[in-house]
Amino acid sequence: MLETIESQANVYFSVVHSDISRLNFGRQEEVEKYFQQLKSLLATCLDAEIIRIQQNEINNRVATLQTRILLEMTDIIETTHRLYHLYQEYIAEERK
Repeated sequence: MLETIESQANVYFSVVHSDISRLNFGRQEEVEKYFQQLKSLLATCLDAEIIRIQQNEINNRVATLQTRILLEMTDIIETTHRLYHLYQEYIAEERK
């Protein structure tokens, strides 16, 4: 579960980093697609984690850590996405 999230996050971060470092936002649709896929995957994993916790399939310490990782990753992805759009907006204004 976490390996899949990690690999998809790496792709997302690479595309975002590339666009911001080049100040070229031509792949906006691709970034949005990666963002939506990653958010959906994180939500699905969080739901699955909650079910595992409710069914006592994992111990409390592991459940807490995995849930925190998923929630923090969600925050990081959302913050990165907002930052991407902020840079995009900044460049658009600067080029006017």
